[in-house]
Amino acid sequence: MNPHHHPVDSLFGCPVCNSRLKNPVTLSCGYTVCKHCLPSQLSTGIAGGTMSTQEQRTFICPVTACQQRAHLFGRDREIHVDTVIDALISAQSYDISRMQQRWPMVKKRRIERNMDDGDDRHDHLLECPKCSNIFSDPITTHCGHVFCKVCLMKLAIQGEPCIKCHNPLPRFNHFLNQAAVNRILQQMLHNSVSSASSASSSSSSPLIAVPQQPMPVFVTGLVILPRQHARLPIYAPAHIRMFREAVFGDRQQGKLYLATVHRGRPSMAHYGTVVEIVSIETPHASHALDHGMVLDVVGCERFTASDAAAATTGMSYDISMLTAFCSSIPTDNNIMRDDERVDEIRRFLSEIAHHPPPAIEWGTLWFDTMERIHGHLPPRHAPVEDQLWWTAIVLPVSATERYSLLCIVPLDARLSLVLSWTRQLREQWSSQHQ
Repeated sequence: MNPHHHPVDSLFGCPVCNSRLKNPVTLSCGYTVCKHCLPSQLSTGIAGGTMSTQEQRTFICPVTACQQRAHLFGRDREIHVDTVIDALISAQSYDISRMQQRWPMVKKRRIERNMDDGDDRHDHLLECPKCSNIFSDPITTHCGHVFCKVCLMKLAIQGEPCIKCHNPLPRFNHFLNQAAVNRILQQMLHNSVSSASSASSSSSSPLIAVPQQPMPVFVTGLVILPRQHARLPIYAPAHIRMFREAVFGDRQQGKLYLATVHRGRPSMAHYGTVVEIVSIETPHASHALDHGMVLDVVGCERFTASDAAAATTGMSYDISMLTAFCSSIPTDNNIMRDDERVDEIRRFLSEIAHHPPPAIEWGTLWFDTMERIHGHLPPRHAPVEDQLWWTAIVLPVSATERYSLLCIVPLDARLSLVLSWTRQLREQWSSQHQ
């Protein structure tokens, strides 16, 4: 991989002063500027101790192209240089200086072109210190170190500080929703042939590959279906340990997931759902997850789990880790869009939403609430599988019935089951009215 694909002056130019970056500082919006180009109160006020607490935490971005005007600069009072970009600039300057000493008459542009021709000596600078892989969605922390987005989210979940300087890191939701990728490093990776081919090859792959070794799974009291939004409270110490063991990431998508299985009886359920972690709430605005949390998740894909093995903690019999051989269940691509059963199901939903029978006067409110939580009902031309999952999520059926749907692989059989639910509910409400 050649990270020096663009000319030095354009790649490492400051967007504020248009000069070569000097003491580069990467902001929370992903832009990197010279330290002396930061607002004056950041470079002078902090040292003088004249800034208020709010002024120390926020400032107006000096980059005119930035769409996020007000920035959270971080908890630290000290401004830290981006260590990776600073090292890349120093390395390139050193290489150019050496080549000019060897060939004084060679033009600078020719030197830069020569550096583009397969010079991989500084590739180690683009490796994440956490996972030792080439950066994926690189984010510069407030302490000036760079990690993959997924690696930072994992560090936040584990409650660990920056592994380079041991300074505390922001909470999980900051990295998930607020922190922007480092624009310079992302551009370097985007122009790398190996990075682009890796991203294209993994974009459509399932979250759980063919089982080769057991992976940690997360046991919950809920049956979660694909497309379903759910909240998972986690407060018991063993449950927190299970969560931290089971969380896994997709580096290309920059997201974290859990392979969730229902707490079956008498043994663990053999079908589960991979869920994406949308946000994490902690009690009393605490950053630490050791005192419990509530996960907001959304179902992504089904999987099967077999040969589960549990490990208990000390004298307690609470499960703290559960591993199983897991494999994804592929999505059924059978079209079936002209099936009359789909139209009957949609008519039932429409009746409840717009003309609810007297037995369910809450119909309109219920339907609106379901759409706020789980999104709008997929349109008629959408894949039948998506329409079925949405219907199964919002219908008032038991967890046992939901799990039976989760276990059925053929789309035709799932369609028949959901249709039977709507007919049973219609008969039940009609008999109540009579």
